[in-house]
Amino acid sequence: MEIKKIAKFMYLHAVNYLAFLLIILSFLLIIDIIINFKKPTDLKIILILIPVFLLIRGFGYIYLFHYEYNRWLIEMPLSINASLSLIFISYLYYNKFHWFYLSFSILFVLVGFGFQIHYSYKHIEANIPLINVSNELKVIKGVFSISAFFLFLQLFYKIILSFKPNNKFTIDFKKWLILLFAVFIINFSVLFTYQILKVKVEVMIITINIIIVILLYYRPRFFNVINLKIVNTISFEKKLILSVSDQLFNAIFFAEQYYLNNEANVGQFCDKLNINPEILKDYTNTNYQMTFIDLINKNRVEYFVDLIKSGKYNNYTIEALSQLAGFGSRIHLYNNFKKFHGGKPSDLMKVIKS
Repeated sequence: MEIKKIAKFMYLHAVNYLAFLLIILSFLLIIDIIINFKKPTDLKIILILIPVFLLIRGFGYIYLFHYEYNRWLIEMPLSINASLSLIFISYLYYNKFHWFYLSFSILFVLVGFGFQIHYSYKHIEANIPLINVSNELKVIKGVFSISAFFLFLQLFYKIILSFKPNNKFTIDFKKWLILLFAVFIINFSVLFTYQILKVKVEVMIITINIIIVILLYYRPRFFNVINLKIVNTISFEKKLILSVSDQLFNAIFFAEQYYLNNEANVGQFCDKLNINPEILKDYTNTNYQMTFIDLINKNRVEYFVDLIKSGKYNNYTIEALSQLAGFGSRIHLYNNFKKFHGGKPSDLMKVIKS
């Protein structure tokens, strides 16, 4: 008996700590999506709501550790997140809210909410899982869960087939999507096991939720700025190859400070955007009236000037500062400094220090 008590105590503590980690990671994911995900807005809302309800489930499991089981904090967020996930995947394929998947998802949530209300009026305490209350409920939830699983399976299959062009974008997206689908299958299997066998699976469920949060956080970078046209794969491929997205260019070149990379070059950058060098040439000439290499060096010079003006690097040599700014050598710095700023770096350093 003593061993069982110790095991139960350790298990509950594991649930508590994992739930706390889920809350923190979900909050960070919400902030990340708000800041970095640009469009479309309706998909952004769905992406935000998923970690919001995962965060609520985290609080539900902490409540379980300190007090008791509460199905409003644990079961309802599960139903809502299952529906949101289905809407999210269907949106990736149709590039809009599809009426069938939206209707099924809303019905799934309403059924779960209806059972919560029904058993509240029957004076079944909220600390009793609904799965322990009614066999009828088990059947209905099972039907909906299996239906949702096959809808997920169908959508994933369609999306994978739709990404026929084998470019960097589609390859990265396929890998990410396959990992996400694998986690969904594991999650479904664990929940199904719980409903049939009623074994303790809280640790596994929370761990899976944490993995989902991590996968959403490490979504392909281009997913933040490109409005996917998955149904029309030909236009999608042309969009990637024949044009440059301002948001994607700015995200990689400016936000990630690509120009500070010592090995930055046209070929490497074109690979990141999956475009032809001629397209990049036209883009920089049109938008910045200079070549891509000049754009790199101009921003390096501006960064070098900012380093000097900050006053934090007064003890650094010009060579050290040039390395920080992405220049391969002192001569490279001097040539571009004269071209884009005028004068010599040493003269500017003397003026700033004086």
